[in-house]
Amino acid sequence: MRLDQSTMPLIEALDAYVRMGKAPFHIPGHKYGRGLLPEFRDRVGTEAFLRDLASLVGPEIDSLHDASGCIARAQELIADAFDASHSMMLVNGPDIGLQIAIMSGCDPDDEVILSRNVHGSAAAGIVLSGAIPVFTPTNFDRELGLLENMTLVDLRKAIQQHPRARALLLMSPSHHGFAPDLDEMVEMAHQAGLKVIVDERFGAHFRFHKKLPISSIEAGADFVVQDWHRCLGALEQGAVLHVRADPGDRWGRIRNVFQTMTTTSPSYLVMASLDLARHNAVQHGREMLDHCIGLAREIAGSIDRLKGLSVLGYEMLRRSDVDNIDSTRLTISVTESGLSGYRFSQLLEDEHDITVDGAEENNLILSVGFQLSEEDAYRLIDALEAVVETYGRQTPLYVNVQRPYPVFSSKLVLSPRAAFFAARRAVKLGDSVGSVCSEIVTHHTSGMPLIFPGEEITSEMVDYVIAEGARDATEFWRNDPTLQVIQVVDERRTILHRSYLRGVGGDQ
Repeated sequence: MRLDQSTMPLIEALDAYVRMGKAPFHIPGHKYGRGLLPEFRDRVGTEAFLRDLASLVGPEIDSLHDASGCIARAQELIADAFDASHSMMLVNGPDIGLQIAIMSGCDPDDEVILSRNVHGSAAAGIVLSGAIPVFTPTNFDRELGLLENMTLVDLRKAIQQHPRARALLLMSPSHHGFAPDLDEMVEMAHQAGLKVIVDERFGAHFRFHKKLPISSIEAGADFVVQDWHRCLGALEQGAVLHVRADPGDRWGRIRNVFQTMTTTSPSYLVMASLDLARHNAVQHGREMLDHCIGLAREIAGSIDRLKGLSVLGYEMLRRSDVDNIDSTRLTISVTESGLSGYRFSQLLEDEHDITVDGAEENNLILSVGFQLSEEDAYRLIDALEAVVETYGRQTPLYVNVQRPYPVFSSKLVLSPRAAFFAARRAVKLGDSVGSVCSEIVTHHTSGMPLIFPGEEITSEMVDYVIAEGARDATEFWRNDPTLQVIQVVDERRTILHRSYLRGVGGDQ
């Protein structure tokens, strides 16, 4: 780090602006909170509203779209802290950052190599960019109930089979906290001339502790998206997009896409929280993570002693798709308890007022975080034990029912962009097999896209979606959250150029 990381330029500028006491003949209309209902203002406090400003009020607080003052300095400090060439504050969350990265790194019709365990916003970025997804083999571990990461072997084969590919998109770590062999993958991709985009939404804290997986910037990725409200304590929607090395002629495009996709009314509260989170992580990140990692290991040890529960820990390193794990993110296998993860999560919520970060058929996912107290940790252990004792199955069922698992389509009929904007019609999910999907079907719990636009809908995926949809806790991010109907391409009203059709000229 080359800059003075003890400063907080945006927070200091906002404080100075408030002290000026200007008359607010400008937006926002609450006029420093005076226009709000007193009941709301009393609950939230007034200090936040004094700093809820708009960039047009004056140069003192700078502008995110054309940063040259305190916001520019805050972004320079973020870049310095993470060893990036450029860092951009995001007030729309990490999803918009991933879409900006894909649109900046990929031209229309560029092939991008990716695995199936990416976030749903990656599918949206591919639609917006006009890129063509090339999926590596999908391996679903039915015993553990999780989708595996891309491996080095998977990547090598994909590069050999798709020499025209221009980008690699990775998620590191996965939703479960498992990181692939990132530095080796980045090196292999760069040797093949690929730009590397990493969705690091679960790993912004990796930079600040050596016992955690390698950070994506350190591994050499070209674009890195981080979710700071998830890992570093920023406000909800606070995220960062890093660009490593000199982007050359791409920088103008990156800026253009950023300005196009970013709101013209960015929240100064969110940006200030990013400034504070950077300062806090640099100044105190190591000791906070020491506490966090130690407490997470104590929790994991206590869980492993409970009947029917186990934490997926360092034994995962024996797998080819896992190079390291985030020990602050715990995946608890509940299969031996006789309860599904969905039911377990519901019982923790309803009877013990404990909310987990995610639930699946086989697992619970916990985020320990910087500020978790030992009291909350003990409360969690007591609650887990109580749920198992009260509701757990003492003996196995006579019939072992195997639930459907996600089997992804192997047939991309249209480019995702062409399918997304094609004429569409709604059909019942059960009647959709063989049709071409025209929307992004995303599992709400994991954020994972189950069906991309342009893919042929398979009977196996329909069975899986129906089974998951029967769960009270399971929803899907689409027009119909329960997914009784699905949007498909209406071939009767769609006239497509030949180039939109995949499979023509040797494509997958």
